[in-house]
Amino acid sequence: MRKKKIALLFWFIILASAICLGIMYVKEMSKHWFKEVEIAEYGLTISYPNSYIDIPKETDNVKEITDKVTSILTKQDIDNPNVSVDMVEKIIHAKSDLTGMTIMVEAIKKEKTTKSIEDICKDYIVMFQVFNEYEEVIYQNYEETTVDGNPAGRTEIYVTGKKDDVFPGMVSYLIPLEDREITIVFSGTREMLEYFEKDIQKIINTVKLKEKISEEEQPV
Repeated sequence: MRKKKIALLFWFIILASAICLGIMYVKEMSKHWFKEVEIAEYGLTISYPNSYIDIPKETDNVKEITDKVTSILTKQDIDNPNVSVDMVEKIIHAKSDLTGMTIMVEAIKKEKTTKSIEDICKDYIVMFQVFNEYEEVIYQNYEETTVDGNPAGRTEIYVTGKKDDVFPGMVSYLIPLEDREITIVFSGTREMLEYFEKDIQKIINTVKLKEKISEEEQPV
């Protein structure tokens, strides 16, 4: 009888260990599963891995290099007192606890710009340099692309310098729409952004954009 109890205890331990390992495995794998986030007031739906944890606004002390600028603003706009850069709203800000990469989405309510995608990208890079004049930009690049079938720009900026509050690298997608602009920024080291390039593209491929925001959904 004692041997039987020992054998049962042994198998119970084995089963419990297997269950615990299974739970741990599923929990770890779930970080790679995509969650869908909808921002109705800006007509945006985007999905990204569960490993991205929202950064609380009250504890967010990182200087985001796109807080005061979007692709629609030029240096002339900044010098114009009639332009309010505070209209830009940060609607998503999260960091992956697996890769350390950060995703940030900003939006602004505005009529469609008349600028070309090339000019939007150039202005975006110029504005980065305006707001980070003490940083050395060691690499910059831009190209035209599409996001959910809409013409968009993709920029890469990598910097070096003494500022600890500026990410060393960022890949940004600049999306001008009929009644708004949306900017999606991935930040991290250059090595990180290049290594996870396919993962970034997977996230961008999930983006869905409404053609126009209804009056009920428009931000106040």
